[in-house]
Amino acid sequence: MQIKIESNGNVTVSGIEDKEVREQVQKLVEEKYSDRMYQYYTGIADSVGNLTSNTWQYATDVQEVRRYLKGVTGEDISLENLYLTPDGKIGGLPEKAANLINKTKDNAKIERIKDALINIIGHNRTSGDLGIPDFTSEFKFSNGAFSVADSGFTVDMAALDRRLTPQPHDNMYSDMYAYSFRKVL
Repeated sequence: MQIKIESNGNVTVSGIEDKEVREQVQKLVEEKYSDRMYQYYTGIADSVGNLTSNTWQYATDVQEVRRYLKGVTGEDISLENLYLTPDGKIGGLPEKAANLINKTKDNAKIERIKDALINIIGHNRTSGDLGIPDFTSEFKFSNGAFSVADSGFTVDMAALDRRLTPQPHDNMYSDMYAYSFRKVL
């Protein structure tokens, strides 16, 4: 049996011949186990675990936001078209999601999603043509063994990481304390 959990939270089960049993397993995973399995995947899959902290946060923010927006609107929302308005609100969202995220105050979950959206918007501007770091969590159950099938990302994560990680020459203070003499008395 194989289980795939897409970035938007959609679950697909394959490898079970009986359609009714396959649908029951899929429903069970969707309702009770997909979040735990996703957490397990992000902790063990090399493609996710080998990212720098900044890039890892971006990739996990994408997953969290996609799932949240799918739950609120029932549809997949393009994250590439989001922007910040001059008054600090998130633009480019469908009305239902925009009202919820931009008008709700003092709600920890919505504040977390808003912070993640701001992070994604900023990284989208920086990453440009490289795209959004999506991944599908994949698992296999075979002969009583459970394993992660690391499918990697839909974008070149090494190139994305290079763009998102500040380089020493990017810091205007990087050589402030560098001395031109080998020894200073």
